[in-house]
Amino acid sequence: VLEKYKQDEVEIDDDIIRAEFLLLLNYFQKVHNTSEEEEYLQIVREGILLLGDDGFLKSPNELYIETPILKQYFLQCKDAVFFDFSYYRSVLVGKYKQQFVYEFLECIGVKTKPALEEVTNKYYSTYTIPAYIKEKFPAYRGNNYYDDVIIDDKELFGLKDACKNATITKEVSVYLWNEILDELIDETSDIRA
Repeated sequence: VLEKYKQDEVEIDDDIIRAEFLLLLNYFQKVHNTSEEEEYLQIVREGILLLGDDGFLKSPNELYIETPILKQYFLQCKDAVFFDFSYYRSVLVGKYKQQFVYEFLECIGVKTKPALEEVTNKYYSTYTIPAYIKEKFPAYRGNNYYDDVIIDDKELFGLKDACKNATITKEVSVYLWNEILDELIDETSDIRA
């Protein structure tokens, strides 16, 4: 089933793609909570392409599970693509509960929250470096306009676009704040340990 997804071009036959997804889900149910589960999931992670709501096949780690909060969070973000649950619904109705399907999707790498991404090569003239960065890099406190600094940083995917969304609800704002805090705690936990 997974071999055809390794080709440069995959012919999309809707019935076959849906049926193959169901086969993968059936086998996941068979190996779920067994010693074979992780090996199976690794094979699926590396081999499957799933349909996104943009109409293109994508690897699981390029997709998000659609929730009302994520939908609003990514409202202004053109690069966020959700797993197209409605595309697969016809083969899933009556066979699996939505929660089990989402568990499978999450296990193969479909994201349930905004990803923390590495941002590199941000160049700042020392003249324009924000104060918080000057504190981290005291050697660059001078006012020599021609000195540039490369700063490796991280940012939450879609955050800039979410901040532009004037209709963001209180729930999304709280969710967003909690996600940022969780990521910061995860990133610094080894320092505090």
